[in-house]
Amino acid sequence: MSSPAAKAVADDVVTFMKSLLGPPNTPVNLALDDQNFGVALREAMSKAGYRIDSGDNATGMSYSIVNVDGQALVRVTTPSFESSRAYAFTAVGANPVSPASLMRRSGA
Repeated sequence: MSSPAAKAVADDVVTFMKSLLGPPNTPVNLALDDQNFGVALREAMSKAGYRIDSGDNATGMSYSIVNVDGQALVRVTTPSFESSRAYAFTAVGANPVSPASLMRRSGA
């Protein structure tokens, strides 16, 4: 995933998750890598006011990306919800090509 596409997807993911994660400054334990999407997600979360934190009180979060034929399915998982959405890559970024799906976990 290119840097512009990663930024577009990360911004969209964080916008959708704001109502699910809690208020800004909520600590989030996010397993990150140095790939474009990991960097873009960390930046988008920080810009939205979330703290990346590995402490015990942080909300655990992980993500996965499946790339197929110029599109990506991005899934974000926490203890209380799982969300996914498909994106098509463009010359300048990425656009959603599906509605965001949401599964709330029971007891959350």
